[in-house]
Amino acid sequence: MKNKISDMNMFQNFKVKACWFLNDNQNSGSYGLLKYNAGQESVVEISPAFCDETEQFNSPSPYDICGISEYGEIIRGTGYRVGSSFNHPGLSIEKIQFFDFSVDNFRDDSFSPKLVNFSATDFNYWFPNQKFSIPDKGLGVIIETTKATEIGKIKYDNVDYILKIGYASSSEPQNYNHNFNIRMNTFLMLEADQALAENKTLQLIQKIIEMYEIIAEPASLKDVCYIEENKKRKLFLNPKYKNF
Repeated sequence: MKNKISDMNMFQNFKVKACWFLNDNQNSGSYGLLKYNAGQESVVEISPAFCDETEQFNSPSPYDICGISEYGEIIRGTGYRVGSSFNHPGLSIEKIQFFDFSVDNFRDDSFSPKLVNFSATDFNYWFPNQKFSIPDKGLGVIIETTKATEIGKIKYDNVDYILKIGYASSSEPQNYNHNFNIRMNTFLMLEADQALAENKTLQLIQKIIEMYEIIAEPASLKDVCYIEENKKRKLFLNPKYKNF
């Protein structure tokens, strides 16, 4: 599923079809297209048919919008109306720009994560990475999985965190000649003994990245994913690109 949002990061452009609901009102909905342009904007183009006559995007306040993607992912975002277009006579396509949005794979509100993974543009150059080897006989690749390594403890806003280095890998076949790409990714993990508050945790993540910039090179936040057992919620923010 090439367009699955949970497989993307904040530096990739993508388009996803979804059924959208205004203010989480799932009694009526309308199909629309989420266009995400990395570092620029994330706009939903949607017919206003799912609105009541009294709320045809006239409010100066932001709208809370929920969508279900063509792959069953739940998209939650807040945004403003930024215009409309007419693709066919009498059919108005409204444009709503998100500040940021989240994607997850569950529909209930009982989500209290104690772990968050995050990475930045240059983490792979600084942190140690996984190793892989090719066996002497047969086909395949052996990836030596490394457990997350604790590197320190942080106390921020009266919350105790454990900071770890985590690792992930993936392979993608290129053709039938056994050529494939191996992608290694190094990320940081913040773990607490209580449910993480999103705003406070994002502030701490930004401070950690700023500290990394002092030691190494300018970096930009790339991925943020909150985890609670088999539940994951991925955030898409407005990333800033590196300035060389």
